[in-house]
Amino acid sequence: MKTSATIAASAVMGLAICTAPGAQGTGKAEYQAARKTIESDFRTARIGCEPMLANVRTVCMADVHGREVVALAELRAAYDPTAEALMEVRIVKARAGLAVARARCDDVPAHRKAVCSADAEAAHGAALAAPKAASK
Repeated sequence: MKTSATIAASAVMGLAICTAPGAQGTGKAEYQAARKTIESDFRTARIGCEPMLANVRTVCMADVHGREVVALAELRAAYDPTAEALMEVRIVKARAGLAVARARCDDVPAHRKAVCSADAEAAHGAALAAPKAASK
């Protein structure tokens, strides 16, 4: 079950990635069409998470939501490639990674949960530090 969800999610992400570069240098109508396609694809991916139970579902939903937000940010950056848009993509990726890591930490035993959360926060901080350093 988890494998099929992973395959479906990978297919959706591949489609989103293929859609994003096509928006570069195109008009607003193409951007809107690509955006609607991404939203529709990830809506379908969320439905794939529904049969999962407990924290596996939470992790799946966090992963799908994070990938959707990243795909939309990448689409915006491809449509309007400014430094701010590219920075926003990096920040959104860091936040999405943190959300998934926090959801995965809910499954760890209590004595390891604090370490898991600290590692997630450290990875998030490192991911956010890279875009800030790049902009200076």
